Amino acid sequence: MSVLYVRASVSCASAEALFAAALRAGVLNPTPPGRLHCTVLYSDVEPAWIPAADGLYPLIATTLGFEVWDVDGKGRHLALLLDSPELSARHGALLSAGGAHRFPAYRPHVTLCKDLSEGFEPRRLFPAGSIEFSAFITQTDSKRRAP
Repeated sequence: MSVLYVRASVSCASAEALFAAALRAGVLNPTPPGRLHCTVLYSDVEPAWIPAADGLYPLIATTLGFEVWDVDGKGRHLALLLDSPELSARHGALLSAGGAHRFPAYRPHVTLCKDLSEGFEPRRLFPAGSIEFSAFITQTDSKRRAP
């Protein structure tokens, strides 16, 4: 099975700030700064072509708040929700090119922790603001399976 995985990498400065804020808030195992990203599309259907992403850097997204998601078999995830017309447009362009999305709607976010402890309240984190993305990474792989 061939897949397409496109993500936007959080800039070094924003990643360090998010990681430090998560530690200050008591997140025990935050996602390391170098792994912070926003998935734009994970598709089991590889489109015939991939639209160019020229001229989108740096990309600034506004933070909307936090949600805790219970992911079947993968624990509690702490997600920082984003407002980004650019990320949403990139997602739409990849769908228009033939990619597929298995969720009801695209919700731009950065996963700050994938094994959040019980009872953690995300409002203990820092106030809303913005984060910067430095690059889109596109990967196709015939062996990779859904996360």
